Formats: sequence, C-alpha cells, structure tokens
Amino acid sequence: MSKTKTIAFLLLTSLLILASITLCITDVQAQTQASIEVLASVGGYSDPGPGNYSYADGASVNFLATADSGAFFSYWVISIDSTERQSTDNPLTFAVTGGSAYEIQPVFTIIATLDSQVSLPPDIYTALVTVLTSAGGTTIPAPGTYAFTNLTAFNITAMPDNGWEFSHWVISGDITSHGTAPLNLEPTDNPYNVNHGYGSKYTYQAVFTQTSNPTPSPSIPEVSAIGLLFVLVAMVPVVLLARKRKERLISS
Repeated sequence: MSKTKTIAFLLLTSLLILASITLCITDVQAQTQASIEVLASVGGYSDPGPGNYSYADGASVNFLATADSGAFFSYWVISIDSTERQSTDNPLTFAVTGGSAYEIQPVFTIIATLDSQVSLPPDIYTALVTVLTSAGGTTIPAPGTYAFTNLTAFNITAMPDNGWEFSHWVISGDITSHGTAPLNLEPTDNPYNVNHGYGSKYTYQAVFTQTSNPTPSPSIPEVSAIGLLFVLVAMVPVVLLARKRKERLISS
C-alpha cells in the first residue's frame, strides 16, 4: 500500500470514528433532554409562549397562563408521552424527565356578562351563572351574570379580604344533578368546579367568616397604691375646708 493510500485510509477511519462518537454523544443528549411543545390557546396566552423547548433531565419548568379580557383561566392540559392529565395550578411548575415528550396547553373559558333574564342557548352544555356579592371577600369571576358554552370548564374561586377566610358556597337554582357526585348545595371546595346540571340557571355566593379578634373593650386603668395615696393627700385640704365651713354655720 502506498503512502498516499495509507494516509487516506487513516483519515477515513478517523472520520468514521469521529462520526460514531458524535452520534453517541447526540444520542446520550437526546436521552437526557426533555422536549416540551407549548400550544396556542383561544382566550389567553402562556409564558413561555407557543413553541418548542428543550430542558435537561430533572429541570424544574414554570408556565404562567394569562387570560384575555372576557375570559378566565380554567386549567392546563398536559400530555406526557401521549398520556394526558390536567392541572388547575397557575403558575404551573413541575420537573421534567429526560427523554420524554411533553405538550402543554392552557385552557381558557370565554365568558360574557348578560342580563339575568336572557334565554339559554339551545345547547345542553350551556348554562347561566349568577355570582352574588359577599361580605368579607370577592370572587373570580367577579359578581355578575355569565353565559357559558361549556360549564364543565368553569371554576369559581373565592378571594377573602384581609382578616377573613372562606367558609363555603351557597348554591341555588335549577339544580337536579351534580354529575356522578352527590348533590351538595354548600360545598367547601375552593376553587369550585361547577360541572353539573347543564341548560339551567344557577346562583353562587361565597360565605366568608372573620378571623381577626374583635376590638377589645377599653379596660379600666389600675390605680397603684402610691397613686391612691396622692389622691387621699390631695383631698385632705378639701375635707378640712368643708369642716370649717360647717363649724362656722353651726356657731352662727
């Protein structure tokens, strides 16, 4: 074999070895990286926004959903290697697993403020919800009457003021069922997922209770022995003067 052929052979062998090492490194990196695709949504947006991202194995990722005007955040749809789950956490935080493929999408509910006498749309999943004002806090969405195209996505959240805490909801309306769960007109879940009896009208009111101690009544100040002595000493001249005036009146 000539010197030129030997050099060419060694060069080719080196290139093949280098390519193999590169492929191995790429394969190891692929196994230790998690890929996340963030999908766009109607009614709001996420941070980070739609796109494809890569994270190291075990990395903690954070996603924040922000609703547009006229909508509110309901939940996340999280697909992990084709296995789907949901979460109402916002912001959403979890640790990724290397080699796994994720899809993340925020789901928003579009709402419209309506007059309480409006007719219901002809869809069995629609409903009208009236949220009443409450003492000691407010709600998300704010008090008002809302129309929903799919009530299963509606979560109502109670927000207590300082010095108050959430107790329970009071629900009234044309309620005949609660999905597969027993009917409870005073649930304590917060946030509360409606998910019952579509095609009707409902009224919700949050009940809050005070947590702060009431303002204590003013206490009677304690009088020390020294203070009492000063009072008695100060009264001596007054008593003597009154006695002298009495003696003068008697003598006259």
